[in-house]
Amino acid sequence: MRRTLLALLYVGLIVVLTVAIVRAGRMTWAGGLAYTNTPDSVAHAAQVEPGNATYHGLLAEHQEAASKDPKPELTIATRLSPRESRYWARLAFRAEVEGNFDAAVKHLTQAADVDRTFAPRWALANFYLRRGQTEEFWVWIGKSLEMAPPDPESVFQLAWSVSQDGAKNRRLLPPGRDLLRSYVGWLVAYQPAAVAKGPAMELAEKGTAEDLPVLLGFCNKAAATDPAGMLAMWNALCSRNLMPCTALPANQSQLVTDPSFQQASNGTGLSWGFANQPGISVIREGTKDGVTIELRGRQAERLVLLWQRVPLLGTHQYRLSYEYRMEGSRGKAGLHWEISEFKQDRNLIPEAPRLASVEWRDEHVEFESREDTVGQLRFVYQREPGSLPWQGTVHLRNVRIGKVQ
Repeated sequence: MRRTLLALLYVGLIVVLTVAIVRAGRMTWAGGLAYTNTPDSVAHAAQVEPGNATYHGLLAEHQEAASKDPKPELTIATRLSPRESRYWARLAFRAEVEGNFDAAVKHLTQAADVDRTFAPRWALANFYLRRGQTEEFWVWIGKSLEMAPPDPESVFQLAWSVSQDGAKNRRLLPPGRDLLRSYVGWLVAYQPAAVAKGPAMELAEKGTAEDLPVLLGFCNKAAATDPAGMLAMWNALCSRNLMPCTALPANQSQLVTDPSFQQASNGTGLSWGFANQPGISVIREGTKDGVTIELRGRQAERLVLLWQRVPLLGTHQYRLSYEYRMEGSRGKAGLHWEISEFKQDRNLIPEAPRLASVEWRDEHVEFESREDTVGQLRFVYQREPGSLPWQGTVHLRNVRIGKVQ
């Protein structure tokens, strides 16, 4: 009896192993046929492995390329693998091409039901846009944005191509900073500053260091058309400690950020920029003595050594004041301040004093601005006619611009 049972178990094991080996062989054979990827080899693979949805889907592609009807093979693929949205989407495409729009909607909706990712929702939004059904388009483009689009800029572009209503497009975004950051970045790149301002300020209210590049991008863009918006953004960044600076006062009593050069900066927004060219060196040690600039006599004929954007709002008289001292070769140094309007590059202080004192000296000059603009404050070296290039060191501190009361 025991020998009989053991014999039956042994035979059963051999049968199972044989079936498995045959099955593995069929799969390997079918896989090789599919890998060859010709219409005949793929059709043969689908015959060898009729339960493999991938082979039926691949066969449908070959049939479509040969202007044959791919729907039967796609239907088999959806039956075998009903949770793969790609087969439903391809059936929808065929239905749309053939003018069967009800079937296209049915298949696309099924794709979105089984696959809750971006692609099926995006496909529905585009389908309704092609059909001119804008109400359904807005529903599905909003649902698309809920699923972390791989390329959110494409979604923003499509939405704006349908409507230029900024408030409406903003309402499409789900809660959270990540997509809002992408949206602000797209607006800064492709829309006027006035359109980007609201979403940018909204992002700044809860912004982190991750948002800083986009927000500084808005700040730089607003310089050309919206000085008040630029100032509002800059102050928001300073208030949230995203920039290591003190916010500028609303009464325009002080319009220069970091007047004594205490913070690190790179010329973005309303921060100091510093020249980095042969023949000069700029030393910032964070001391009360501000910044030290050394010119070695090999510098260019004209060189902007320091610069900063300054918001000038309204028609006002302003005063630029600063402290400095110099040491170096005799003769005219050709060092002076300029401030020009962003739009016209017209120097508002053409008669600015040339620096000459070897002792610490308080200096100031007044100028007038007649419109909302962003001034370009620049500390400039300009070789004086008939003189050798100046060689020496200049120390600057307490650089301020304020409205004259």
